[in-house]
Amino acid sequence: MFFELNRATTKHLNDIFFEYEAEPGSYAFDKTKVQVKLFKAGTVYISRSQAKRLLSNLDKFALIILTFKE
Repeated sequence: MFFELNRATTKHLNDIFFEYEAEPGSYAFDKTKVQVKLFKAGTVYISRSQAKRLLSNLDKFALIILTFKE
């Protein structure tokens, strides 16, 4: 895992906070975005165990945005 920061960015720190707040102005990181790629073996989806791991900590967020794609 790594973290990169562009020193020449014009994005303000408040914009980052607003992106992950379920309620604007709360300054609580209670919103998350998760993109899920579905894996298939023939016509059967094989992501059941991955789904269990994905859902294990989502109860900590007030707003969850899930995006699915194949």
